[in-house]
Amino acid sequence: MSLRSLSLKRTLYTRRPYSQQAVSNINLKALDEWITKGLNVERTLNDFIAISKLRDLYCTLPTRRLSPDLKEILAVDSCADNVMKLGYGQSLIYFHSHSPEENLRTDGTETDFSPPAPFSRRMWASGGFEWHGAGLGVGKYARATAKVVKVDKKGFDKGAPMLFVHQDIVYKNVDGPKKGEITERRTHVFLPEGAVANKRSVRDIPMPKPDFSYSWMPTPTTLFRFSALTFNSHLIHLDKDYAQNQEGYPERLVHGPLTALMLLEGTVKNFPNVRFSNFEYRAQNPMIVGRRQTIHGAFEDGKKSATVWAADDDGVVGMTGKVGIVDPSAVS
Repeated sequence: MSLRSLSLKRTLYTRRPYSQQAVSNINLKALDEWITKGLNVERTLNDFIAISKLRDLYCTLPTRRLSPDLKEILAVDSCADNVMKLGYGQSLIYFHSHSPEENLRTDGTETDFSPPAPFSRRMWASGGFEWHGAGLGVGKYARATAKVVKVDKKGFDKGAPMLFVHQDIVYKNVDGPKKGEITERRTHVFLPEGAVANKRSVRDIPMPKPDFSYSWMPTPTTLFRFSALTFNSHLIHLDKDYAQNQEGYPERLVHGPLTALMLLEGTVKNFPNVRFSNFEYRAQNPMIVGRRQTIHGAFEDGKKSATVWAADDDGVVGMTGKVGIVDPSAVS
């Protein structure tokens, strides 16, 4: 089958709405109890910011592996003190849950912060970062503290229920620089199990004229490696049959956090000295493996910020975002 025949068309793509059976199976009382009990309950994850894992990320990202950055990080003495600091968004590959396979949901996702049945299908919806100080030190221990701060119920009155679960995560150095705090906002959408195939239009997202761009190709190898780096066994990124037959997509989907990371990476690739203060992003349309993805950016407010987005060759916008720029002269 040709790549073109598997492409995500601008007009229609296969998507799966929720069956009436799935909707009727929702126990609203149990759901509300889960929401009440889960709000503001903190979970702490400690991790060692290993340079070996960062090297694996550099081998995965085209912005790094096809540049002198890879050669430089491979030559770094991993035993040296104060080796380097994590780059923007690179904290995404650390601080994952340690869930045994038996504890995973049917779609391969872990159950942390997950609602009760029938909401067993998860997608990454949106997120954001704020960076404070020097950042997390590589070769140091760091701590992430996460909690659910809000749960939104949407579409229940229309027979298409969705749950948006919003997390706040704070990252801090344990034995590195004390002023390296990162705050992250992360939103997942949970969908009910059970659906029938349907046709739905691609969302058209008008964007400004870009000031800079960077193109790359997400391959099955890219998706596998990023899944391994993030300990993410979500089948929608790994299993073609699952993506097509269970989720109704033409092929495997590119990870939301990978596209978000590439929005930052594409900007840094064009402006190596840029420093970000904050970043927010939102998934708009599925991004499909094997289709070239172009990162675009358009400056705003005297180059104090930039709208960034990822689009495929058909012009389908998969993700939009905005970055705050510390020093506009770095992008001049």
